[in-house]
Amino acid sequence: MTAFFGANEISLIRVRKVAICLEVVSAALLLAACGPTDREKSELIEKHQAECLDRFCEGDVAPATNPSTETTLKLNGQWYIGPKPYFNSNSTIFYWPSKIPAFDHGGAHDSIRGRDFNDIAIQVLLGRDRAHPVQRSLYQTLSQLKADGFALEEPATSDGIQVWKVSTGNSDPETWYVATLLKEPNGDPPTVACRGRNPKLASCTTGFVWRPGVGANMRFRGEHAPQWPAIYLETTRVLSLLRKA
Repeated sequence: MTAFFGANEISLIRVRKVAICLEVVSAALLLAACGPTDREKSELIEKHQAECLDRFCEGDVAPATNPSTETTLKLNGQWYIGPKPYFNSNSTIFYWPSKIPAFDHGGAHDSIRGRDFNDIAIQVLLGRDRAHPVQRSLYQTLSQLKADGFALEEPATSDGIQVWKVSTGNSDPETWYVATLLKEPNGDPPTVACRGRNPKLASCTTGFVWRPGVGANMRFRGEHAPQWPAIYLETTRVLSLLRKA
């Protein structure tokens, strides 16, 4: 059957076709307008490049290693090689006080069997992003707190360590420990801040610039804080196991 359209119907069809064409053109223009500007594209590229400084990205060629004993880390664009028992995903973890590396899968050890991970782990996170928050050392922050009257020294439990009670009135009580006989790469005494009402369960954190552009953030339980000088020495020993590729 052949369909016949009058002049009005044909005009209506033409109007509808024009309307559809205008919608398609408008949508295309809208998509073009909503796309990233040249500046936004540049910012996205810079963001991606910055993120790739600390992780494996497309096009990277990792250095050759012995896969059974070594692993690679990418820190601020530089490749490092370290022993597998100590390093994984830009971090190192060892148990305290045993000093056993956490990634040693050779079997369970009596000193850690049945213990909660957070109770015995000394965790160190490495990377470019972690360098920025520690441009000012904790020791420098403590010096300012002392000057402002927020820190009170307590009797030391052993040689080579200072203990400070810090109270600003805005948070839980804090106990800060200073390894007076040691030095961070910037020359300041290593300092750690422990926050929490229960000294043994307090969260102890610190950070320091390990290499130019590479920071190291540490955390562990408060029960280990009185041994802070020994913990810092073991941390620097473990980090010294890393070598540039």
